Amino acid sequence: MIKTVASTEHSNIRELEEKFKDLLGSRFFSGPLSEQEALKEFLQYCKCTHPILVFFCEEQYFIVYP
Repeated sequence: MIKTVASTEHSNIRELEEKFKDLLGSRFFSGPLSEQEALKEFLQYCKCTHPILVFFCEEQYFIVYP
């Protein structure tokens, strides 16, 4: 099971997308993803020098590269 690296409370996906609206449609915002897709992307792009935010909202995962 993937664990969140960083998370804030979001009541729905729309709220999460609103918070990162400038990143929507770019390679810096991925989702919605299944747990397997999120884990694969996280392991592929995880670097100690670059933050990755993983959010779990409405049974789906979202990855943000701030």
